[in-house]
Amino acid sequence: MTSHLKDLFKPKATSLTFEEIKDDLENEDLLEVLLKKKNKFPVSVDYSKPENFAKFGSAQQYYLDSIEDIYKTYPYDSSLFEKTSWSLSASDLTNYIFDNQYPKTTGYIHFRKRLWFCIIYCKSVMMNQIK
Repeated sequence: MTSHLKDLFKPKATSLTFEEIKDDLENEDLLEVLLKKKNKFPVSVDYSKPENFAKFGSAQQYYLDSIEDIYKTYPYDSSLFEKTSWSLSASDLTNYIFDNQYPKTTGYIHFRKRLWFCIIYCKSVMMNQIK
């Protein structure tokens, strides 16, 4: 009985055809794009240090261009297909920044009455000193 129970938890190797999983995909091209991303050759460059990748030109400009590329072209409200396609078309530096440094959530701030009072009071004191 114990061996039978253990057999239930062993992973089963299954091989599915494209036709069998096509209905579960949001887009027929998604599988192709995901395979391209999986098979993409990994670059072994540490992009956290500019001297590792900026041989010509300004490292600062490389960073600025990558950040601009993210906030102007990333499909925030799109499907997995569009996000994966964007990732494949972006540079390795842009992907590094997006994956490791770019904020992906919107935060919030909780104000208390005392804090508002302090902000208003401090602002009025500063304005009176300027006059």
